[in-house]
Amino acid sequence: MIPIALCSVLMLGLAAERFARLRRSRIIPQAFLDELQVMSGGPKLDTERVGALCNRFRSPIANMLRAALARAGRPLSEIEKAIEDAAVREVGKLQMPIRWLHFIANVSPLLGLLGTVQGMILAFIVTSQAGLGKAELLAQGIYMALVTTFAGLVVANPALTFAHYFGGRVHRLIHEMDELLLPMIPKLAS
Repeated sequence: MIPIALCSVLMLGLAAERFARLRRSRIIPQAFLDELQVMSGGPKLDTERVGALCNRFRSPIANMLRAALARAGRPLSEIEKAIEDAAVREVGKLQMPIRWLHFIANVSPLLGLLGTVQGMILAFIVTSQAGLGKAELLAQGIYMALVTTFAGLVVANPALTFAHYFGGRVHRLIHEMDELLLPMIPKLAS
């Protein structure tokens, strides 16, 4: 039960951290978008000003735009590739804690199953030593087996739910960033 309890605490901590870090305002700051909108009014972007803006706002969308700025003046396909590569890196960073939620969702039921097997072994050991007339001793082992299985499933279900929710949120945010940066690409190409 102790490993299942530790998984539970870790799952709750990871979920709280992901709720805080995957807010749109942290990934795509509105102030960054507002300033970028003003800077992108003309046919060309002032790469120095946009670079300074990206340095001021340390966020995934700024990192993606910074990658595009590094390829400014090159063909459109190179700039698009730079943004795609940066998006892959940002997805990796954003999903790292989500992998731990998947791990917890997978290992918790196995820990519960381990407790089930242990409980059944103990129940049969006690029964073999005390005889079949001691049903309460058998019931204790079965009780332990059921509680650990239940606890493992109670931890696994929310962990899996959180993992899927946060994974979907990351993909939606990356897609939104891609859509927001798409109009900038031609202004950076040669």
